[in-house]
Amino acid sequence: FFFFFFFQAEDGIRDAQESRGLGDVYKRQGINAEYGYPNGTAISVTDLDLSMTVLTEGRSFGLIRGPSMVSLSFEGMEGLQDKYLGEVISSCPNLSTLNINRCTSLTKDVTMFINLGKQIKTLKMVGCVAIHNVRLYYVEELHSDLRGVTHFDAPELKRLPIPLATFNVVSFDAPQLQHITIQGTILTKRELSILSECTTLEEVNFINCRITNLDAYLRRARQLHTLGVHSCKGVVDSDLAVLCGTIRNLDLTDCFCVTDKVLKAIGDSLKSGLARLTLKRCSSVTDGGLSYLYAMANLEYINLMGMRRVTNEGIARLCQHVPALHHVVHETFTTGDFQVDRGDEEEVELARISSEERKIVSHRQNIALSYVAASSPSASPRTPRRPGTGNDSSFMMRPGSSRFGGTIGSIDDGVPNGWKSPGRMSRPATSQSPKKPSEGGSEAQGDEAAAAPPADQQQVGGDGTIATEESSVPPPPMDTFTPL
Repeated sequence: FFFFFFFQAEDGIRDAQESRGLGDVYKRQGINAEYGYPNGTAISVTDLDLSMTVLTEGRSFGLIRGPSMVSLSFEGMEGLQDKYLGEVISSCPNLSTLNINRCTSLTKDVTMFINLGKQIKTLKMVGCVAIHNVRLYYVEELHSDLRGVTHFDAPELKRLPIPLATFNVVSFDAPQLQHITIQGTILTKRELSILSECTTLEEVNFINCRITNLDAYLRRARQLHTLGVHSCKGVVDSDLAVLCGTIRNLDLTDCFCVTDKVLKAIGDSLKSGLARLTLKRCSSVTDGGLSYLYAMANLEYINLMGMRRVTNEGIARLCQHVPALHHVVHETFTTGDFQVDRGDEEEVELARISSEERKIVSHRQNIALSYVAASSPSASPRTPRRPGTGNDSSFMMRPGSSRFGGTIGSIDDGVPNGWKSPGRMSRPATSQSPKKPSEGGSEAQGDEAAAAPPADQQQVGGDGTIATEESSVPPPPMDTFTPL
């Protein structure tokens, strides 16, 4: 009975807390598989997520195998080594998607094992800081920012969905690359010349970059369908003087230096192909520049938000001359012929983020106010004490009265009579009312004599009244005496 109870407790504890063992991972993901050692039964599962799982023994990786495995994720597994990943790839012949994000223990040798699995077409490799030399011969879609990569060779690569935070590569060979986004970096003539060797690029986006000699790159990019120069404030008219006639989507958001000359170049080079044009916050463009777009036969969408020199009349004339135009984004323009939006997707998302930030700031302020209110002395509850105890300091004495109902003398500026010096208190006056002296009464005269000060301390005023030394001294300030 004792052993039975012990094992039951063990099972209860194990079920109560989440385990990171490989067998429990299979159990949590609902995998009905019979697994064993590397020579055992294969796993019948298509997608397996082992993110943040801790596998310390090499034989555990031998359990991950099977012809039905299509997608596999090791994201965040810092202890993953090259040889173990190679065993997994060789044991999954149909694996097409592999996630090794933030697997910091992997080195450049891992690309050799990935190339052995020719079936892997999608690779996620963000945060693999130890991989500086990337050679991927069969991967078609790579999720990586190429941070720290110096040599890049991917002959079958077509897409780089994640924006590249840096482009300091020595060599970059991707002859079939179609999509690339570069964000927040400096692009000089050297980087643009490397990029221009990718002659198959169809979509190129520069976001918040400092670009020089952009015109030299655009002269060599002859297959572009989408060009984004978003928030690249150093771009001027000469950089966009020559545009590829195949461009269908052009984004010039926050290009403050762009003037009407660029719209003339757009009207001349992209007359028949351009379908979407974004000029948001290009504050130097005027109504005269919009007149160069009257011949755009296929222009369907135009974004004119934040353009201070463009009027509603100029937009109305543009709509009259461009029959294909049916979607305008502007703050004040109105028409009943087609759709007019007051904001685009970016503005809506920024407004949502700003609203969330205000809520967070307000919540933090409320938390701070609640903490200050809770820690304030006036807010802390006082412990009730019984009257008459020596430690009772929570009562307030009203002028002219004691806490037991009797009077203790008058209060002058909050200081009771009878205080002689700071920190010391003389005998307080009696709480009983003084008796009126009776004619010839010896008892009343005795009381007056006992209460009168010595003769040498008496002073006679001009009106004949006697003032004592103690009454002539002003009482000490409120903060200099210590009550009992």
